[in-house]
Amino acid sequence: MKSFTGDKNAAARLYDYSRYTMKSVDKLIAFVIGFAAAVIVLHIFFGNIFLDVIAGIATGIAAQPIYRKMMIEKNQKQLITQFRDMLDSLNSSISAGKVVGEAFIDAERDMELQYGKDSFIYKEIRTINYGVMNSINIEDLLLDFGTRSSIDDIVSFANVFAVANRRGGEMKSIIGETKSILCDKIDIDQEIHTMVNASKNELNVMMLM
Repeated sequence: MKSFTGDKNAAARLYDYSRYTMKSVDKLIAFVIGFAAAVIVLHIFFGNIFLDVIAGIATGIAAQPIYRKMMIEKNQKQLITQFRDMLDSLNSSISAGKVVGEAFIDAERDMELQYGKDSFIYKEIRTINYGVMNSINIEDLLLDFGTRSSIDDIVSFANVFAVANRRGGEMKSIIGETKSILCDKIDIDQEIHTMVNASKNELNVMMLM
């Protein structure tokens, strides 16, 4: 993570969403979960305390990268949901007749009210607006955001936005269509997630029985 150079008013930090730096508490949580799971399972099957502890320690260590991956996925899910709401704000502002720059300023205020200053999307749009004020092309800022997000939908939007903005494309339709597609994908993902979780719960009940 690196600071946006020159921002003296708490501008966003540029974050790489494909990475997650584990804090001490994260490592402890991952270790405890892995340790407890291994001890419980092995104790049920073997009932050997020495073996339980050894396997628990090994599993606790092995759980670290799994936990890191889970946190990366969690952050990206939060970001894509917040990004969808940002598009909704942009679409509303542009539909009201505002230009792209004004729409992004409005979106910054909306995201602060909706998610707070510590949210991913507020920090990102804050960085974009600050960059524009310092004569950085908005297309470049969005492309950088897309690259760091490692999310295909954000990358695609940034690429389409860059082309349309340079050629005078219809931004209202582009943002509206992107939001519609994104909402459909999020709804489908949530349905799949619900179905998978239901199946996992049934399997867990059967295993316990």
